[in-house]
Amino acid sequence: MKVNGLKFIRKTFGLTMKELSDEIGVSSNTINLWEKGLLDVTEERLNQLAEFFGLENKNIFHVILMLIVNVPVK
Repeated sequence: MKVNGLKFIRKTFGLTMKELSDEIGVSSNTINLWEKGLLDVTEERLNQLAEFFGLENKNIFHVILMLIVNVPVK
């Protein structure tokens, strides 16, 4: 799954790619590829991101990302 808006959320939380990557157990290169849309985020990692950012589940995380980038929520 593509995660548009991840960079915005990461920066809003004041995190570097390295800090976020350390928190969820991936490389900073992986974060970079996710942010550029060049690598899909697995279900497991999406759940980790949602949990890290304090969201109940990945679906809420996805909705917030869509709102940030002004994509209509379906």
